Amino acid sequence: MAENVAVTTVEDVIARAEPAYQRWLGSITDDVSIENDVLLYGPDTLCERNATFEVARYAPGYLMIGDDGGGNGFLIPCVGGVGPVFRVGLGSLLEDDFVVVATTFEAWEADGFAVPPDR
Repeated sequence: MAENVAVTTVEDVIARAEPAYQRWLGSITDDVSIENDVLLYGPDTLCERNATFEVARYAPGYLMIGDDGGGNGFLIPCVGGVGPVFRVGLGSLLEDDFVVVATTFEAWEADGFAVPPDR
């Protein structure tokens, strides 16, 4: 469970994200589409999507880094250190509904951003 961290901007949240994610985000300029329907947000889309889905309000301490085009978002905790990548329905954003996709962003990247099938 991510702790409630008072942040005012997406940039503040990114600053607390896993270093591997920060490096990856710094290496891209636009959204990245993966063959398995994963869309990872580039810097411009990242801010807009987090604002649109009010992630700071409904999932404080998390950053939505992408989606699957089917109503699910991918979130990472942003409380410092490393943590899991989660998938959650965008109509929910409740921690009880989070499903672990990978143990860390770095592990997810190394696995080609594979997504386990829905349960």
